[in-house]
Amino acid sequence: MKVSHIKPDSEAEIINPDTPIATLDNKKTHLSMEIALAKGMGYVEAEENKKADQPVGTIPMDSVFTPIKKVKYEVRSARIGRKTSFDSLALDVFTDGTVRPDEAVPVGFVELLSSRGMMIIQKQSGKE
Repeated sequence: MKVSHIKPDSEAEIINPDTPIATLDNKKTHLSMEIALAKGMGYVEAEENKKADQPVGTIPMDSVFTPIKKVKYEVRSARIGRKTSFDSLALDVFTDGTVRPDEAVPVGFVELLSSRGMMIIQKQSGKE
């Protein structure tokens, strides 16, 4: 069985329909499951997804909340007016389809600056 066999409600969208979820050994086998979805950030191990009130038989799974699959970058020489001593950064961003690259890059920069901003400012001022 693949993810495409799931019938989502109006609030969910299937992004990777060809992802396998189970192998059934014969045509008489029937599979029924409830799936809980959540929003998050980064990677969450199955152990962290365990809840005390989950029904018996619940199988917590690892969660991947990372829509960025790959980023390629290249530092290129840049020219501004007559000055040629500048660099530019070219990014190729590949996502899983849940977010467009042009949406993901600004969010990534904001997160980078908010988490590392103080370190960058201190390093530039020589205060580390």
